[in-house]
Amino acid sequence: QALNVGVAEVYAAAGAQLRHVEVQRWGEDVYNFNINRSVGQNDSVVIWETGQLGGRLTKTFYDSILPGNGAMMEFNGVYFMEEKQHLDVDSLIHHIGLATSGDLLLHGAVKDKSRSVFAGLIKIDKSGQQTNSYLKNENLILNKGARADSMPSLEIDANDVRASHGATIGQINEEDIFYLMSRGIPRNTAVKMVVEGFFYKVFDRMHNERVKEKLFNAVSAKLGG
Repeated sequence: QALNVGVAEVYAAAGAQLRHVEVQRWGEDVYNFNINRSVGQNDSVVIWETGQLGGRLTKTFYDSILPGNGAMMEFNGVYFMEEKQHLDVDSLIHHIGLATSGDLLLHGAVKDKSRSVFAGLIKIDKSGQQTNSYLKNENLILNKGARADSMPSLEIDANDVRASHGATIGQINEEDIFYLMSRGIPRNTAVKMVVEGFFYKVFDRMHNERVKEKLFNAVSAKLGG
């Protein structure tokens, strides 16, 4: 058994553009706790890109604070839990400045007896007029023993904003599997293709090709590819 406790804090000065990339593939007996926080000043851009794949128990906070006018954050994340893995992801997008924007997309799959929990909050202060913010968490449950929970929420104190959230939890669409099998593709391969396509919605938003390749190969491995 092992323990990892990590902190990453990013301060983006006015006009700065920064990308933080993390691929987490700890061993099956590692307990993993992290805080990742960014502060964006005027017209700054902070992009988080993450893949959460390993560890026995993972608890990670992503706090994006936007005090600067015109500051922007983007989050692209995937996770895949199996066996008895447990993942908790908490995110906060805190809009303080004028005309800030946030965009979070997180896709995950769970199988065997694993579990994922997502809690996401968009918080807009009174000073955060003209905010444009969105977060979405989508989940695939690959067998009956797995579980996914998603709790997106909004806390808005300004009156001139655009803010929304979404969450989905479901199984693979059997019509998609049937369509692929009708084209001569074996069922196991068809399932693998559908799950990979589910993750590619996030991969397509990622900027680092090396990270895309690593995450794609890790997902394929968990699917038996």
